Amino acid sequence: MKNKSNIFCQLGCLAKLNKIIDFSKYSKIAVLTDANLANLYKDQLKKILKSKNSKLIVIGSGENKKNLKTVEGVWQELFDFSFDRNCLLINFGGGMISDLGGFAAATYMRGINFINIPTTLLAQVDAAIGGKTAINFKFTKNNIGLFVNPNKVIIDPLLIKSLPDREILSGFAEILKYAIIFDQKMFNSLISKSFLSFTLEELKEFIEKSYSFKLKLTQEDFLESGSRRLLNFGHTIGHAFESLSIQTKAYLTHGEAVAIGMLIESEMAEKIGFLKKNELEKIKKVINCNYSFKLSKKLNLENIMDKMKSDKKNIDNKIHWSLPITIGKVSYNQFVDEKVVLMSISNFLENYKKNVKKN
Repeated sequence: MKNKSNIFCQLGCLAKLNKIIDFSKYSKIAVLTDANLANLYKDQLKKILKSKNSKLIVIGSGENKKNLKTVEGVWQELFDFSFDRNCLLINFGGGMISDLGGFAAATYMRGINFINIPTTLLAQVDAAIGGKTAINFKFTKNNIGLFVNPNKVIIDPLLIKSLPDREILSGFAEILKYAIIFDQKMFNSLISKSFLSFTLEELKEFIEKSYSFKLKLTQEDFLESGSRRLLNFGHTIGHAFESLSIQTKAYLTHGEAVAIGMLIESEMAEKIGFLKKNELEKIKKVINCNYSFKLSKKLNLENIMDKMKSDKKNIDNKIHWSLPITIGKVSYNQFVDEKVVLMSISNFLENYKKNVKKN
């Protein structure tokens, strides 16, 4: 996003989309969504698709559909509809839809107009904003993609009401990440009660703060060569857990994987003298009080390390860590002895196994 004015956030704004988007500027409109959302929001989608020159493109649901085969299907639908560079693609869905839809739009005819309407909390605070588009390749998350901004992002927090608790908590992990990186007061607000207890109005404030933080960094460093790497806190380890879980029956949501990543990477920060013990305990407490993880037995130290070493953010085969110095401040481009990394991941896995046996 070029500036904050390109993001529109308001409770109930989906009902007045025609006033927010000037559809007359475009010769044709296509809406990309998944099968679940096409059914859940069929009335709202009908309103968007009032125009005769409009089309609904429905793809399968789930992270395992975020691949080149699905993109090829979207390209084919656009091609068959004679879509050109004066047309508009609307990505209506969660992070998978905004990632894949943005990638399809950026590559079709070397780039067409697209707007993101994120329907999950995770997408509203993270995936739909910042210009990252991607698909998964060879069971590795988001390793094929482009940096390209949507024309606009339209956020309606009312959409969150239809989400299951697990998806809401997935989004809160990213909100917590922003608080640990940027804002101790926001962190204190988040730990004041359980995540699922916040009202929609309170949630709207968290959403606006979160995307403001992300927007500031992406304006400074759009291509992630410097300060934008702060946002990788929790993601280096988190992506490894998430990518591996996709291949099992015990899949992790993105937010659950990031929460695990923040737990382990915060412990690493404490071990190398960055984070104070009492602050580590606060981070552990807020995560453990809000999340309950179910991990496949196939996840082990060896395959987690292997997956991290293939991460796209690595340079010269070295992992660049973003680690908290204190709550409200994170440092990027940190190198950590592999023994510390191994010990921190091992501690998490051992504690997990102990808790499973107790329950």
